Amino acid sequence: MKDKTIEILQKIHFNHDKIDNGLFYKSDGNILISDNTMIIGKNSNVNFGTYFNSFSVGKWKKYTQVDSVLLEISFKGCAEITLYANKILYGNMHRIIVQRKIINSDEISTAILSYDCKQDVICYSFSLQVFSNEFELYSGRYITTEKYNRNNVYLALIFTTYNREAYIKKNLKNIKECNAQNIHTYVIDNASNLAIRSTESVTVRANSNVGGAGGFALGMISAIDDMDRYHYTHCILMDDDANIEAFVIERLITFLEFVKEKYQDSFVSGAMLRKDLSYYQVESGALWNQGRIKSNGQGIDLRDEMQCMLNSKECGGTDYAAWWFCVVPIKYIRNDNLPLPIFVFNDDVDFSIRNKPNIITINGVCVWHDAFESKRNVMRCYYESRNRLIVNSCNCLTENKRQCIRNLKRIILFDVNLYQYQNAYATLKGVEDYLKGPEWLLELNAEDYNNHIIKHNIKMERVDLLNFNYEWYRLCCTIKDCDKLHKFVRRITKNGYYLPADREIILPLYALNEEAGYRAKKIIYYDEITNKGFTVLRDKKERKKIFKEYRIIKKQIKKRYDLVDGAYKKQYEDLTSRKFWNKYLELKE
Repeated sequence: MKDKTIEILQKIHFNHDKIDNGLFYKSDGNILISDNTMIIGKNSNVNFGTYFNSFSVGKWKKYTQVDSVLLEISFKGCAEITLYANKILYGNMHRIIVQRKIINSDEISTAILSYDCKQDVICYSFSLQVFSNEFELYSGRYITTEKYNRNNVYLALIFTTYNREAYIKKNLKNIKECNAQNIHTYVIDNASNLAIRSTESVTVRANSNVGGAGGFALGMISAIDDMDRYHYTHCILMDDDANIEAFVIERLITFLEFVKEKYQDSFVSGAMLRKDLSYYQVESGALWNQGRIKSNGQGIDLRDEMQCMLNSKECGGTDYAAWWFCVVPIKYIRNDNLPLPIFVFNDDVDFSIRNKPNIITINGVCVWHDAFESKRNVMRCYYESRNRLIVNSCNCLTENKRQCIRNLKRIILFDVNLYQYQNAYATLKGVEDYLKGPEWLLELNAEDYNNHIIKHNIKMERVDLLNFNYEWYRLCCTIKDCDKLHKFVRRITKNGYYLPADREIILPLYALNEEAGYRAKKIIYYDEITNKGFTVLRDKKERKKIFKEYRIIKKQIKKRYDLVDGAYKKQYEDLTSRKFWNKYLELKE
């Protein structure tokens, strides 16, 4: 530990074409980025206390060997540089000035400043106040001069894809740009039609359409079989339509190289940010809560320095790491510990809950993904309804019959009150299929069955924006019960079904306010991202049919629930075994 050296912990990044600049820096003056150089005008102030350029020292000190951090920058010009240690005090952001120094050079020079802060803080950051006519910042990085025994890191990165070649090509390009010699990528092609060939660093495997679970199972099996050749330390499981950047992978690898021995069995959960709003966080780890998922950090604007710092704190509970970007130590990738064959949705939940790892999240380790608002359809409702019950049964998280019935009624009532009858039917069908037990699941032709399910998705149509009353749409989004009396009337009239319909409303696809559907005769659902939508009408007959079906399923739950719950527990080991998957994927023993 006494030998002095320079170890790079995290590089400073200036910007990216498709990522909001507020994730990299904040400024109140003239900034120009040219040829990877930041050119800052006179009297400008630039703050690097951002999502990508602050340093999450609290988590680094907890999870890694590193306890000494410095900042190194390459520059030309004259500016005052201030180093901050940041924490939250009495609910507000509190900055501690660690060091302040004038740096001045007419030639390209290097400055190294130490974060010698003894207090417990969340993150380090720095700012520049420019005095010269022009200040050029060529590079920056957080470093340590202590010598550590770095961990070997070799990653098996697994994509499962179905007809998304453009996404895969872009991600392969980004992975290649990080110049990492310690990554091998597996592309599992569930459509068997990619015009991408295997290379020294990429293995492409054709697969039948067995869903995300089947694709990740084949990816894990491939990594297991290649262990003698590549000696993997971790697998990364990723959605095909998630966008990963090279600097994120580099940051992840560096973090893993310094992780303490006691935390080397931890999962790392990459955050999901939206592609259309690149600063908007959808999730950074989550609580399962028996299927009523609570996403950590949901809705945070990561351009806000306070929110960004809160996002770096331990949230107090993470049950699972989603497979849009999940880093799994190789000890969990085994022939007796493969995914549960539930096609799509909640396979990642099951894997985390089954293995009960410590789960780490860290600012700057993330992917960008299409928003989920437009994805609540028949397919999603069916699988989430069925798979939630399967996951809970397999992991002994079983709700009792009464809870199951109550939750089912709550979900279908929500869809019925907003006239999304197709989703209510799908939820009921999911429970009905769960009650058929694991034997039915084992014999199921998942691809054919999935094709049958998606036929019931409502087709989205282009919305004519010229005839679209946007103000009315925004108003409908905010409709709530005005008082307790209105709430009582709405409930006893079954959300207005027993009263004449007297309005048309416009709602987002992710509509969460049943109150808006009160006495509506027509609801137009609209997706602001795609400018597409669909129209539904109030239908009392459909409502009666759905609740008739609900009563039938309710009787089945009372009769079969305990039996099926026990059967899934008993079959769990077989369903996640290499023997099962070899047969299911038609692989050689």
